[in-house]
Amino acid sequence: MRRRDRVQSLDRALDILETLAASGELGVSEVAARTGLVVSTTHRLLAGLADRGYVGRNPANGRYALGFKVLELAGGLEVHHGSARCRAPAPGAGTAGDVRDGEPGRPGR
Repeated sequence: MRRRDRVQSLDRALDILETLAASGELGVSEVAARTGLVVSTTHRLLAGLADRGYVGRNPANGRYALGFKVLELAGGLEVHHGSARCRAPAPGAGTAGDVRDGEPGRPGR
């Protein structure tokens, strides 16, 4: 469900990343069909994500997959949080990256 206080293009780009994460390598039309976006919008968003390294395009078949920038971001979690496990908050509560009580670097209550 879309919320009014969100940026639509960001939601769409994240939908594309999540679709590629779940499906592997896909063509533009396949990404569009799975996300419910029109092909032209999907193509523009994929081009922007590719320019930033979040997706890569296979030159042999023109299909897209997650890029190395996604790994770089994930690696940043480990660097900044060490061995502490991160958890996503319930919708509307806290921030991503909160550390649970009693874990390294955070006293228990």
